[in-house]
This record gives sequence, C-alpha cells and structure tokens, in this order.
Amino acid sequence: MRGDFRILQEEKENEKEPFPGRFKTVGKGGLMLVSPVPLAVDTHLQVRLFEGNRVITFLSKVVWTNPADKNEATGFNVGLQYDPMHQVSLLDIDFLLQTEQNNRQSPSNHNHPP
Repeated sequence: MRGDFRILQEEKENEKEPFPGRFKTVGKGGLMLVSPVPLAVDTHLQVRLFEGNRVITFLSKVVWTNPADKNEATGFNVGLQYDPMHQVSLLDIDFLLQTEQNNRQSPSNHNHPP
C-alpha cells in the first residue's frame, strides 16, 4: 500500500518534508513500513495511507526496526504502533481491513452456486 510519513519533533514540526513509504502489513494494532531512512524506536510519526482516492492520516510510534531483506529494495523494515489517542483514524483503518477481507472472500463465493 502506498503512503508517506513525517517524523514528528516538538520543534519545527511543520518544516519536515514527508518521506515516501511502502506499507506491507496493516493490522488493527499497527503496521509495517518499508522506510528509505532509518528510524529509532520510540520515534513518533504522522502517517498517511493512500487507498484509492481516500487518504487516511494518523499518528504512530516506532516499536521495532530492522534492515530490509536482501531480496527487497534498500531500506528498513519498521514496525509501527498506532497512537490510541486518535481513534477516528483507527476507524478508517478498521474499515480498510474489513473491505480488504470482504474483497478476499468475494471471489471464492462466485465459485460455489447458492
């Protein structure tokens, strides 16, 4: 899934340009980001996911980081945990997950007559 992220710091928060990111795993508790830059554990990020014409924006925190696998593009695999204080965006994530699950189940329903 396409998206981007911005590193949040107390000072000069708005001056930071967003980094492009690829989001490999999205779940109810967090997500995995492939980042072009290293990120330290406990770094706070503003994340935007692009789903069709929708943009889902939320805050998260880095909980783990590893170098990307050798067979992938250069970068870092980063585990993010959602900021629970921003529940409205998490409802969007939940909707996205439900839609994804429904899309996976729909093709199999066509193979079986009612």
